[in-house]
Amino acid sequence: GVSLLSDSTQSWTEINNNLPPNIRATNAVAVNNSNLFVGTLGGGIFSFSFQGQNWIPINSGLPLNANVQSVVVSGTTLWAGEFGNGVYRSDNQGTNWSAVNSGLTNKSVNKLFLVGSSLYAGTDGGVFRSTNGGTNWTPINAGLTSLRVVSFTLNNGALYAGTDGGGVFRLNADVTSWTKKSSGLTSQTVTALGVNNGVLYAGTSGGGICLSRDGGENWTAVNNQIPSNLNVFAFAVSGKKVYAGSIYGVFLTEDEGLTWKQINAGLLNTFVTGLAISGDQLFASTAGGVFVSRIP
Repeated sequence: GVSLLSDSTQSWTEINNNLPPNIRATNAVAVNNSNLFVGTLGGGIFSFSFQGQNWIPINSGLPLNANVQSVVVSGTTLWAGEFGNGVYRSDNQGTNWSAVNSGLTNKSVNKLFLVGSSLYAGTDGGVFRSTNGGTNWTPINAGLTSLRVVSFTLNNGALYAGTDGGGVFRLNADVTSWTKKSSGLTSQTVTALGVNNGVLYAGTSGGGICLSRDGGENWTAVNNQIPSNLNVFAFAVSGKKVYAGSIYGVFLTEDEGLTWKQINAGLLNTFVTGLAISGDQLFASTAGGVFVSRIP
């Protein structure tokens, strides 16, 4: 077995008060100054007010029993990626939603990612880009050998996409075509991408975590103290700290993957689907609700 180092300086608190038990399977988490937003498996989106300390459903205009895989927030504007019905936008923090799917020929949305004024959607049919907040979408799939796109990150101005079975791709300067950047990956299914200080992290399905210091040209496994067959779904970064959310809870490295510590005290459900940071607070969406931890 793997000997897991635990970190006693950081623990978790459940924030599931009045989040209905039947929809505590949460897929994604996003945060702005005043609210926390989670996308759920079959319950749409819920918003948590830091002031009121309670959850409310914000589903007006969303399909019934929406499976929201991804939530992106910018100011008071929200975008939701729904698996089967495409992308929805709200300009009032989720009070009302409208479908924004013109040109989005695949509506099974796995991941949304905002870069400046460009919004990217990773779907089961490739990557789509919108430069007008989702009103119109254009496919950008030249060079992608796997069209099921499940993760994104930005490094030195370049967009990276993680795919199901095809590894990692970097968007070329022409912003219409991709180049494969997968040498050394332990798994070609890359369910999470992250970056800290120019170092790229790839979280895989079944191959743990890999790191690249050269923009994805070469990847190396960094699985000391974590299961080498780990499934990783999210990264979050705070200073030197890189957090990885996985099926076995949350792991932390402060030395670029040389060592990892498991941070699960108080995490009542360790199937972590998403991570988000606001100030010194780290939020985790899990298969059993939402948790918060103060970053020491």
